[in-house]
Order: sequence, then C-alpha cells, then structure tokens
Amino acid sequence: MMVTGIVVNVKTNIPKRTRRNLRAKLHNLAVSNSEITEYEYSQMRGQVEWIRHLNPLHGNNLNEQLQQIRTVKA
Repeated sequence: MMVTGIVVNVKTNIPKRTRRNLRAKLHNLAVSNSEITEYEYSQMRGQVEWIRHLNPLHGNNLNEQLQQIRTVKA
C-alpha cells in the first residue's frame, strides 16, 4: 500500500523501483567516472537524504556511493 509515494505496509519505506533507479544512476556515474554539476549533486543528495530518513540502512549505502561522484562548478 502506498501513501504519498511511500510504502506503508509493515514499516515505512520507499518503493523498490525508486531505490533501484537511484542506485543504478549512482553506479553508472561512478563506473563511467563522469562529472555532474553541483545542482545535480544537490538533487541526488536530497533523494538520498529522503531515503535515509525512511530507511537508514539503504540511505547510508546510497550516501557512500554518492560521495564517490565527482562534481564540477556550474
């Protein structure tokens, strides 16, 4: 069952598809050694913090991946 984009079954969580898409995006950026703008970084950081608020275990893992991404000043 979902309420406002959050799964509320046994415990609150984010949809698996959302988490997987963000994880794949972070992985692809790290593997290709691409640079992103500070604005894109802050958007991804917001998504990671939202996930971390709902599920600290997944959020911390995504945050570690996010720290590996290089940024350029726009």
